[in-house]
Amino acid sequence: MTITIENGSIVLTPIKKNPTNIHELFKDWKDDGKRDHELDWGKSEGNELQW
Repeated sequence: MTITIENGSIVLTPIKKNPTNIHELFKDWKDDGKRDHELDWGKSEGNELQW
């Protein structure tokens, strides 16, 4: 965090930047995406394709 004074006011600014692409967003993701079973997403709500 940076602390500055502007026009007599203290301004706190976070240093952490938001991810700019999908690789930065998921860089710490540990899940490999493999499942030993299907996931139940509940019943269809709209125009989903039936498998």
